[in-house]
Amino acid sequence: MYMLTIDELVANSGNYLLIALVFLVLSNWLKYRRTRLLLTSLVCAGVALVLGMVIKNLFYVPRPYIVSGTTPLIPYLLDGSFPSLHTAIAFGLSLPVFLRERKFGFILVFLSLLTAFSRIIAGVHTLTDVLGGFVISLLISLFSRIDSCHS
Repeated sequence: MYMLTIDELVANSGNYLLIALVFLVLSNWLKYRRTRLLLTSLVCAGVALVLGMVIKNLFYVPRPYIVSGTTPLIPYLLDGSFPSLHTAIAFGLSLPVFLRERKFGFILVFLSLLTAFSRIIAGVHTLTDVLGGFVISLLISLFSRIDSCHS
């Protein structure tokens, strides 16, 4: 029988947390039928992903394990580390909800923070990388809030 090691759990927790975030956002929609909030959250996450990919391709920043010469917990490509796309997606999902529903949004933001820190602990991102992902999502989420106020 295969047992998941602590290193594998930590290394892949960013992926697990993103799945949990998507599940929670979708389950909130199923329970309360907040279609506009669901769509806003999914669009913000998608735009954060695309914008993060554009930035990552324009400005190469080596991953921390490349700079330090250490072995990361998980194998990675030699692509750039800035910004953290996991963090951008996580906060893209959670911040629009947090801006409209504080209690539920707080849970999602907490999971997003765990996602960000898991990327640092795994050795594939720096604090600057995850802050970059957060800022991208914050700006997009704030823009979506301004847009929804006028419609």
